[in-house]
Amino acid sequence: MEGKNMTPHNSKIPVSLYQWLLEQPAEEQEKVVSELFYYDILNISDMIDLVNDEIITPLEDNCPTIHSILWYGSIITQLVDDSDWNPKGIYHYDSMVGIITDTGVWEIELLSGAWNNASTPSFKVELHGADKTHNVCIDAVSKKELPVGDRLATLVLACWNDTETAKIVDTFAHAMGTPPPNTDPAIATCPNCGILNNNFDYEVGHTMCECQRIYDCPTCDRMQFSGHGQCSSCVANYA
Repeated sequence: MEGKNMTPHNSKIPVSLYQWLLEQPAEEQEKVVSELFYYDILNISDMIDLVNDEIITPLEDNCPTIHSILWYGSIITQLVDDSDWNPKGIYHYDSMVGIITDTGVWEIELLSGAWNNASTPSFKVELHGADKTHNVCIDAVSKKELPVGDRLATLVLACWNDTETAKIVDTFAHAMGTPPPNTDPAIATCPNCGILNNNFDYEVGHTMCECQRIYDCPTCDRMQFSGHGQCSSCVANYA
């Protein structure tokens, strides 16, 4: 079989197998979908292209895994429409999706572990720069919380918006060569004294820092702004 009867990337897989999967009742889909993708009999990229090209037609009622793959496909389609390759672009094939940004080329590979509940990696994320490739360690979310398409879409959007992601994900920041994110909002550098402290408050300002804390002099009960001992007047009087 040739032409429209075969998928664009894998000429050994007939389109009819994808259509057959989409036509099954949701409970039957869930029983077989992971096996078909786990053993690379089917792949997400082909399914997305076939749906977008209206070669196959999904039904209204799909299992969570199929529904998440179709939703991921809608995200890819939107990014392709938004992509002008200057500076951003996106491509996908088989179990791979690549995102082009000012930083470099992000590549996300869907691993077999994404299709089972074993404690094996679901994705491989790499950033290809001008002279170095970084393996970025990241886990989108627990396998039990979201199906594979949702998790994959989360990673794609994280890479697409890599500058913002690096502000909250330290492994992205490390790969991109940017300062690590401040993971504890209660800890910050006081703009008054420059000391890293636990008492700084973004809304209140540096008045919460130790450098501006008000203390009582143990001798005369005067309030003072620094130090824990006597105020400067008492120190001078008793000197």
